[in-house]
Amino acid sequence: MSSKRLAIAVDIGTTTIAASLVDRNSGERQAFLGARNPQAPFGADVVARLQAACESPDNLASLRESLNRTLEKMVNNS
Repeated sequence: MSSKRLAIAVDIGTTTIAASLVDRNSGERQAFLGARNPQAPFGADVVARLQAACESPDNLASLRESLNRTLEKMVNNS
């Protein structure tokens, strides 16, 4: 059995999503992956996206689902 303790750190930026796999024992980055943020159609900045999410439950669901799909693809393709 491996004694590695791993963690995933995710940065959801306005244009890019960055994810790092980090060894919690050493603090060393084991892997890094980036992808375009799929929420861009809802606005160029966080405030516009928050406003879109507050405008309708459908917008909120679309924002959440697009982000979740991208994160799943990142995990499955790494």
